[in-house]
Amino acid sequence: MSEQTPLLRESELGEENVTLISSDPGRRQLGRGASGVGVGAERRPIFGRSVNGGRTTRSEGSGGTGKAGRDQLTFSGMLRQREDRWWSSKAYDRGMVDPSMGWVLGRSVTRDVPESLDYDQVENRIHDEHVQERQGRSRIMHHVERTLLEAGVGVVTAMLGMVIILASRGLSKVKFNTVNAYLLPNAEDSAHIWTGFSVMLAFNATFALLSALFVVFVDPYTRGSGVPEMKSFLNGVRIPAIFGVRAFLSKFFGVIFTVPSGLVTGKEGPLIHLGAIVGESVCRITADLPGIRHFNCGDRADRCTKHMLEYHSDIAARDFVSVGGACGVAAAFGAPIGGVLQVEEMHSFWTNTYTWRSFFATMTTTLVLFSLLTVIRGSPGALSHDSLVAFGSFEGATRKADYPIQPGYNFSELLFFVMLGIVGGLTGALFNFLNSRLASLRLHYIVSTVPRLLEVLVVAFVTTLLVFGLSAATTCVEEPNCPANVTQADCCDQASLPRVRFACPAGQYNPTATLLYSPLDLTVAHLLHSCQPMQYTVLVVVFLFFFAVSAITYGINVPSGVFVPCMLTGAALGRIAGEVAKAQFGEQTDAGTFALIGAAAVLGGVTRNTIANAVIVIEVTGDLTYSVPIMAAVFAARFTGDFFNSPLFDYYITLLNIAYLSAHKNFLSVLRASDIMQQDVYTMHEVESVQKIAELLCETTCNGFPVIRKGKGTFQGMIRRDQLIILLRSRCFQRSSKRLVRADEVSPFGLDAVASLVTVTSCDMEENPRVLKWEDFRRDYPSIPQLEDVTLYQADLDEMYVDLTPYMHTSALTVHHTTHATRIHRLFRAMGLRHLTIVNSKNQVVGIITRKHLTKPRKKFGTRPAIDPLLDILNNDI
Repeated sequence: MSEQTPLLRESELGEENVTLISSDPGRRQLGRGASGVGVGAERRPIFGRSVNGGRTTRSEGSGGTGKAGRDQLTFSGMLRQREDRWWSSKAYDRGMVDPSMGWVLGRSVTRDVPESLDYDQVENRIHDEHVQERQGRSRIMHHVERTLLEAGVGVVTAMLGMVIILASRGLSKVKFNTVNAYLLPNAEDSAHIWTGFSVMLAFNATFALLSALFVVFVDPYTRGSGVPEMKSFLNGVRIPAIFGVRAFLSKFFGVIFTVPSGLVTGKEGPLIHLGAIVGESVCRITADLPGIRHFNCGDRADRCTKHMLEYHSDIAARDFVSVGGACGVAAAFGAPIGGVLQVEEMHSFWTNTYTWRSFFATMTTTLVLFSLLTVIRGSPGALSHDSLVAFGSFEGATRKADYPIQPGYNFSELLFFVMLGIVGGLTGALFNFLNSRLASLRLHYIVSTVPRLLEVLVVAFVTTLLVFGLSAATTCVEEPNCPANVTQADCCDQASLPRVRFACPAGQYNPTATLLYSPLDLTVAHLLHSCQPMQYTVLVVVFLFFFAVSAITYGINVPSGVFVPCMLTGAALGRIAGEVAKAQFGEQTDAGTFALIGAAAVLGGVTRNTIANAVIVIEVTGDLTYSVPIMAAVFAARFTGDFFNSPLFDYYITLLNIAYLSAHKNFLSVLRASDIMQQDVYTMHEVESVQKIAELLCETTCNGFPVIRKGKGTFQGMIRRDQLIILLRSRCFQRSSKRLVRADEVSPFGLDAVASLVTVTSCDMEENPRVLKWEDFRRDYPSIPQLEDVTLYQADLDEMYVDLTPYMHTSALTVHHTTHATRIHRLFRAMGLRHLTIVNSKNQVVGIITRKHLTKPRKKFGTRPAIDPLLDILNNDI
């Protein structure tokens, strides 16, 4: 135990880090310098800020005096030791950390250090008092207010999606109109084809570079879709700055330029991330804008402030992030049910309350989105319109009249669809393998600013070159010419699916350019609904192009999604199978149906989401007739892909070395708590001295300390690091080393059992310490209280104590040291624990388990170490 071991060793700190200054025979001051130790001084972990002329300044002691007053003790920085190196808390602000992982530098340390989240509700005396005060408030009004906030998240997400699609389509229209001005009038002159290529490359490179600049210089963590980071957050790990203002600006403007850049990416993943940012901002806005707390509160300002503090917690943030992510899926695909199921499959903990709240929010998002679309399209009120992803519907009111009618299917065809699902699973497994290897190489070798930008430009150049080169190498095909007595549908002249001429003469079109040169969602619509037979060579070229380019593109330093590229790859694969089946079995076979099944299969093979993917595909295409084949194909793709490797997003979580608790941990099945727990536990007594609290906070990075009964060592509760800092900062001190209990709080059963630990006082004694309330621990959120904000005096260390009993988590879970590790793993996932105390048969603390202890065995099986020291801080955070 920590009581037998000195916490602060002279050999560890060294004279170059801390200097004790004797400014007065009776006072000792701790500052920072390199002048050695004052005469008669002894080392103490003292910290705070000095006061000079009524204003607060940080002590930079260098020599023998320092700037603080003679009665005040200061410590100007907290030191952290990781891998035999000391890290100052200032290192993150001063850029002393390798930014290869994309950590945002030059920013406050507040919430910028990776750490576990506290999803376990702290239940203590002040929480009970808060609950009693809240009972007078109508429960119905609380639910109404929260529902309105969640509906607001849905409305804002829908508006963001609309702005993104309008802006990106406007830029794409300008680009294509300019390029076509060089291609179409000079179709017979090959020199002008490459002039058009030069113009297209200039547009694509400019848009891609602008998107990359937002990522590299505003927030590096907004590259990709943001789904792995969001999944980690819902699992209980906070990734720095993924929900901040910088992340929002970078993702929002970045995806606007990514879509028209010609890169094979989608906007769906970034929209999910944006929705999560909007949801999490509910907690940030109520915390950061005091005016909102008092808005329309009148004389009840204090009550209104307490009321808004309900949302200042990681638990509330998790709820609103879940709602926002579901709204992002609904805005991207127009699939409200699929949005709820998508977030549910990301979650480690789900309840029925999450289901109906997310469902209401996604319904609001879809309603607002469709209403805005009707206004833009000139038919206000007609809500039966396509979503932002225009794949086209097979059935219902949104089905185009020139789409071929989808035939039915029989049992034998269902077997073909299952086989197509297996092939889609193999394709998805290969995609994950290639993309994860490329991502690993990027993390190791493409780490500075210039290589990141150059990589984006190279990918944009290669993509544009392949599109033009493959299109130029394809022979033009005659446009369908319908006779006067034949309808356009009968001769397959589909006005809703425009064909691309590229450089072909009038009356002809380029089949490869139709699929490669068009926007991605229109390409999917061609593969699903085109009644024109497609050449095998064209389909094979399109399949290889989208598979290879999307595997290379996803993960570069631009906001990008993987859903539509996977559906494109799968639709091309399924269309190949459909054309083969149509050639073998006749015209009653619809090749577009095979493309639909293939799109769902490859999407399931990459992401491994079964229910959500199936429902999203059904909602987007409106194809209820083939719901069973879609589900069967996704199911087959999931199991086939799992046989070879992990889902794509789990690969990125592993590459970042995040302490993620997956659903299955086979290596824990033979272990018990005593095998994985940390035995050297730092503990505190119910009434602890200020000196010991300061020592523990200064030397360790532990975020939780078990509280034990003095003498017996029995477990009483858990106290968090941020709570201790707030207690020190608020100076909730007392001179007695026993609990001070007011006479009116004495139990009718008496105090005989704890007479040696409790002192009964009158209610008006001056020595009674200040008792903080529930709201005092919520006001800092989402910031983390810092040690540098604490000021201590020598008398505080020598004479003062802190009573932890009103603030410690008295309902903190404990398990016996013989408990199976698999059960502990389930507790952490299901309840969102950050710490779990291990006790013996006498309820004495013998160890502690955190997230790192449940993921640490990964390193024994070949997982590479973290490539950034900040990640090690997360994995050693207890």
